[in-house]
Amino acid sequence: MNSIFSRTTLAHAVSGAVGSILAMGLTYPLDRVRTMKQLGKTGDETTLSLLKKIIETESWHSLYKGLGPMVVALGTSNFVYFYWFTALKAALQLFNRNQRKGVLKEGESALTNLGLASVAGTINVLITTPLWVAYTRLAIKGGKSGIFDTMKSIADEEGVPALWSGLGPSLVLVSNPSVQFASYEWMKNALLKFKFQAHHHVRDLTHIGDIMDDKTTNVVSESVSGSQLSSLEYLYLGAIAKMIATLVTYPIQVAQTRLRAARSEKSPKYTSTRQVLLDIYEKEGVAGLYKGMEAKMLQTCLTSAFMFASYEAICRIILRFFLWRKFSSKSVLT
Repeated sequence: MNSIFSRTTLAHAVSGAVGSILAMGLTYPLDRVRTMKQLGKTGDETTLSLLKKIIETESWHSLYKGLGPMVVALGTSNFVYFYWFTALKAALQLFNRNQRKGVLKEGESALTNLGLASVAGTINVLITTPLWVAYTRLAIKGGKSGIFDTMKSIADEEGVPALWSGLGPSLVLVSNPSVQFASYEWMKNALLKFKFQAHHHVRDLTHIGDIMDDKTTNVVSESVSGSQLSSLEYLYLGAIAKMIATLVTYPIQVAQTRLRAARSEKSPKYTSTRQVLLDIYEKEGVAGLYKGMEAKMLQTCLTSAFMFASYEAICRIILRFFLWRKFSSKSVLT
């Protein structure tokens, strides 16, 4: 319980939420184009031509239409995800230490991270799906309603279950952030290990365990080891991890978007993920399953890159602040 409700866990959650919001602010126009393409309303126009068209027919301000609801949905989603991923990981590490199982091997660690990311993703989907349903409706129909007003309207007009429309694809898409986070953690740890070995300099923090509790030792380890990678390296790692996850799960994301849009119609065209995928394949072929991939890959990779770089930087600052507050009168680190 101490691992789940620790300051370290909260630091990761806040850092993940703020980092994702900053990253989305930089790449949001691409996300709007991606949504338009997934709904099949843009023909064969390229991402660049669509951006130019929106600016010419509306204004450059229109590129950021719906950013407010996106910030609420994305910030909440990443707070929940980072919180539970970090909490579960810390709890498992503490359990392994108490059971004297030692350090997990690299292969076991990668699989463990994938499992923890899947659990955290499932919790996140169950809690935040109503926010994403409301955001998708706002992105499609426009309007000046807030995301919470839209949620209330959906619940009143279509029933509360409508707030979880597309839940099936969302649960399947838990594999996307799971693969993303597991890949990111594995690559980050591998790169840290390589740099330590290359420079013949590994910082020894074992002595801190004699004078601190497990929770504080974890804070020190993260704040010090995290500083070994540069912001540019975090950018690359975040982009590569997202690229891998997007390639694997993109067709389901297209189905998810169309399901949420169809639910707002009086006579919904689709009722299941399988139906959407089969319909797209029959009418548009394999290319239809990857419609909007160009905008999605560009947007998500850039967003992921900036998010992880911001997340690591913000988290390091918060963790070091906690250390300074707790040990300002002691000389713990050399």
